[in-house]
Parts: sequence; structure tokens; C-alpha cells
Amino acid sequence: MFLRTRNNTAELYEELAAQIIETTRGNPEVTRIAKKIACVMDNLRYQINKLFRRTAIEYREKYGSVKYTSINIFDNICLYIYHMIVHLSCNRDGLVRNNLQRFIDEAVWKKILPLPLLAVNVFELNNCEEIQHGLKQFVVEVVGKWVVALGEEKEEKTAIKNYDELTVDLKIPTNHNIVARFPVRELLLCKK
Repeated sequence: MFLRTRNNTAELYEELAAQIIETTRGNPEVTRIAKKIACVMDNLRYQINKLFRRTAIEYREKYGSVKYTSINIFDNICLYIYHMIVHLSCNRDGLVRNNLQRFIDEAVWKKILPLPLLAVNVFELNNCEEIQHGLKQFVVEVVGKWVVALGEEKEEKTAIKNYDELTVDLKIPTNHNIVARFPVRELLLCKK
């Protein structure tokens, strides 16, 4: 479920619990299991945020970060001009898009998402370019947010919640395909 959405609702957890124990959502056991699923998802989000942060730090170490902090304004202008000449293909956050795309290869995005990938049917995942591309783009966007945040000496713990559109419609293959069959988009619209 984590690979499709990080903005989960109680209804989504209850539907997942009901599917797992093969009963209806009104069953009291479903509520108990849904609460456990919520705790697991919160912990998973925390653990993966640590991996995103660590990856952003590795990116900044490899490609450097430009700070215009010199006292001499002439030095700042020269540094800025050099930075713009060398990095003409910057995205809206000032990151070099090509470097970020190169840095986040298959090994890197799989290293960030090891826990959610444990539940995935690896054979089917490896044979589906659309899913791999969607997961990579999700990782690229979140690492990019973390890189910018670290440059501003901030934390970006909510970034993973902002990119559901890249993954919500992916039919993530699992052994029983429970999550692939979920109407995730509709369940996310439900609020308690």
C-alpha cells in the first residue's frame, strides 16, 4: 500500500484489514487490525524518510551545494554566474535535473524502498517498466525536495505525502494482488 499512497485514511486501512481477513468492514476485528496497520504505516513512513534524508545528503556530497554566503558581493555574483553557466538545466527548485536523474538509478530507489518492496512480486515488478518508472520518479521528486530543504537547513518530512499522483494508480504486484485491486483513489477521498 505504501508504494501507492502515503496519505492514508481510516477507511483505506479498514478496507485493507477487511480484505486481509476476508470479512466486512463492520467487523470489530477489522477496526483492531486497521489500527495496527496505521501504526505500521506511520513507522514505515518514518523509516523511509530517514532513507530519503540520507540519500539527499549523499547527493549533496557528490554534486555539492552552492551557498552564496561570501562577504564580498563580487564573489557572490561570480559564483552565481559560474553556477548558472555550468548548470543550465535547473528545475524550479534549482536542482540540476540531469544529475538527480542520473544519481537516482534503480539500485538507489530500491535501496530507499526496501521495506515496501518486501511485499512486492519482484518478477512482475521487474517486468513492468511503468511501475518502475513511477516509483523512480516518486523517489527523484522526494529526494529533490530533501536536497532543497537541507540546503535551507530544514527538514522535509512531509514530502513523501505530496507525490501520490505519481504512484496512486500503479497496480503494484503482490502475491495476492490485494492492493492492486483496491480503489485507492476513491478510498482516499473518504474522511472520518
